Amino acid sequence: MFRAALAGFVDLDQPELIEPYRDDYFAVVGDVWRDWSSAMAQDFVSGAYMVGVLSPETVAATDDYIARAELPAALRRLLIEGRDDVLRALRCQARDRQAG
Repeated sequence: MFRAALAGFVDLDQPELIEPYRDDYFAVVGDVWRDWSSAMAQDFVSGAYMVGVLSPETVAATDDYIARAELPAALRRLLIEGRDDVLRALRCQARDRQAG
Protein backbone atom coordinates (compact mmCIF):
# COMPACT_ATOMS: atom_id res chain seq x y z
CA MET A 1 0.00 0.00 0.00
CA PHE A 2 2.85 2.36 0.81
CA ARG A 3 4.46 1.94 -2.61
CA ALA A 4 1.10 2.41 -4.30
CA ALA A 5 0.51 5.62 -2.34
CA LEU A 6 3.92 6.94 -3.40
CA ALA A 7 3.29 6.01 -7.03
CA GLY A 8 -0.08 7.77 -6.91
CA PHE A 9 1.45 10.90 -5.46
CA VAL A 10 4.23 11.26 -8.00
CA ASP A 11 2.57 12.25 -11.28
CA LEU A 12 5.23 12.97 -13.87
CA ASP A 13 2.57 14.24 -16.27
CA GLN A 14 1.89 17.19 -13.95
CA PRO A 15 5.32 18.34 -12.74
CA GLU A 16 3.95 21.65 -11.50
CA LEU A 17 2.01 19.77 -8.82
CA ILE A 18 4.94 17.77 -7.45
CA GLU A 19 7.92 20.10 -7.92
CA PRO A 20 7.16 22.13 -4.77
CA TYR A 21 7.79 18.98 -2.72
CA ARG A 22 11.43 18.62 -3.82
CA ASP A 23 12.79 20.69 -0.93
CA ASP A 24 10.53 18.84 1.53
CA TYR A 25 11.89 15.53 0.27
CA PHE A 26 15.49 16.52 0.92
CA ALA A 27 14.51 18.00 4.29
CA VAL A 28 13.20 14.64 5.54
CA VAL A 29 15.01 11.94 3.58
CA GLY A 30 17.86 11.63 6.11
CA ASP A 31 15.43 11.33 9.02
CA VAL A 32 13.35 8.77 7.15
CA TRP A 33 16.48 6.74 6.47
CA ARG A 34 17.49 6.87 10.12
CA ASP A 35 14.09 6.30 11.72
CA TRP A 36 12.15 3.99 9.45
CA SER A 37 12.64 0.29 8.81
CA SER A 38 15.12 -0.54 6.08
CA ALA A 39 12.48 -1.69 3.59
CA MET A 40 10.20 1.30 4.15
CA ALA A 41 13.10 3.75 4.00
CA GLN A 42 14.36 2.29 0.73
CA ASP A 43 10.87 2.46 -0.75
CA PHE A 44 10.53 6.09 0.32
CA VAL A 45 13.95 7.15 -0.93
CA SER A 46 13.43 5.57 -4.35
CA GLY A 47 9.69 6.07 -4.73
CA ALA A 48 9.46 9.63 -3.52
CA TYR A 49 12.63 10.79 -5.30
CA MET A 50 10.60 11.73 -8.35
CA VAL A 51 8.91 14.57 -6.49
CA GLY A 52 11.95 16.37 -7.82
CA VAL A 53 10.65 16.16 -11.39
CA LEU A 54 12.84 15.42 -14.40
CA SER A 55 14.87 18.61 -14.39
CA PRO A 56 18.38 19.96 -13.99
CA GLU A 57 17.14 21.53 -10.73
CA THR A 58 16.50 18.06 -9.32
CA VAL A 59 20.03 17.01 -10.22
CA ALA A 60 21.42 20.18 -8.60
CA ALA A 61 19.34 19.65 -5.45
CA THR A 62 20.58 16.07 -5.23
CA ASP A 63 24.20 17.11 -5.71
CA ASP A 64 23.81 19.80 -3.06
CA TYR A 65 22.26 17.40 -0.56
CA ILE A 66 24.92 14.74 -1.12
CA ALA A 67 27.70 17.33 -0.78
CA ARG A 68 26.47 18.80 2.49
CA ALA A 69 25.13 15.73 4.32
CA GLU A 70 27.03 12.84 5.83
CA LEU A 71 25.12 9.96 4.31
CA PRO A 72 25.23 6.24 4.92
CA ALA A 73 26.58 4.48 1.83
CA ALA A 74 23.27 2.82 0.95
CA LEU A 75 21.32 6.10 1.07
CA ARG A 76 23.99 7.84 -0.98
CA ARG A 77 23.82 5.05 -3.58
CA LEU A 78 20.02 5.28 -3.89
CA LEU A 79 20.18 9.05 -4.34
CA ILE A 80 22.90 8.74 -6.96
CA GLU A 81 20.85 6.11 -8.79
CA GLY A 82 17.83 8.43 -8.77
CA ARG A 83 20.00 11.28 -10.00
CA ASP A 84 21.35 9.11 -12.80
CA ASP A 85 17.81 8.13 -13.81
CA VAL A 86 16.92 11.83 -14.10
CA LEU A 87 20.02 12.58 -16.17
CA ARG A 88 19.28 9.63 -18.46
CA ALA A 89 15.67 10.78 -18.93
CA LEU A 90 16.82 14.33 -19.70
CA ARG A 91 19.23 13.03 -22.34
CA CYS A 92 16.45 10.95 -23.89
CA GLN A 93 14.08 13.92 -23.94
CA ALA A 94 16.74 16.06 -25.63
CA ARG A 95 17.33 13.33 -28.21
CA ASP A 96 13.58 13.09 -28.89
CA ARG A 97 13.39 16.86 -29.42
CA GLN A 98 16.29 16.69 -31.88
CA ALA A 99 14.63 13.86 -33.80
CA GLY A 100 11.53 16.01 -34.13
